[in-house]
Amino acid sequence: ELQVEGALGVSRLRIESGGIRFLDSPCKGKVCVRSGHLDHGGETTACVPNRISVQVLPAARSDAAVDALHY
Repeated sequence: ELQVEGALGVSRLRIESGGIRFLDSPCKGKVCVRSGHLDHGGETTACVPNRISVQVLPAARSDAAVDALHY
């Protein structure tokens, strides 16, 4: 379990079963908490009001589902 300090306070995250999820955050809507367990490379979630984002990095292999991301 991780506690990450953000703009509004502490968000709690849990790493388990090869993935990560928000357990709790001080935001009002709790969209980050409802996003659930992320365990596939390239998946992202964020608590925008608390200014915390999380991304699951893909495994280094040639058959990865995503080969490039552009912003």
